Amino acid sequence: MGRGRQPERADHADRLWYSVAYNPSFSAGAVGFTGLALAVDRTTRHLVAGKVTWRADDRTDVVFTVLGDPTVHRMVSPAMWGMPEQVTNADAVLSRETSGGVTDRCSCGASRDASCSTPPWRTPTTT
Repeated sequence: MGRGRQPERADHADRLWYSVAYNPSFSAGAVGFTGLALAVDRTTRHLVAGKVTWRADDRTDVVFTVLGDPTVHRMVSPAMWGMPEQVTNADAVLSRETSGGVTDRCSCGASRDASCSTPPWRTPTTT
């Protein structure tokens, strides 16, 4: 009696998929005020995205996602009351603003009653 062909395994256990994207953005422009040297108004933005999916076994998937747009704007702007004719102190027109941020998320899926524990970087510490 001959041996039949073994069925191929249809599972994809212990597999890892990932994707990553990074797009830096820079802009700058010189701004001058009477009484001060030219100052540079510049914005730096780092757009990031990433995803890792891990199939630990046939019943468990782990997904980690990161999204972000941290931004720093070193701005040169006139005072609240309008454009001054002359500036003697650079602090009156220079400022730094940060915005955006980075968000991460970890999720686990299991077909049974198993649940995903809190990732170690999210575990609250008591002091």
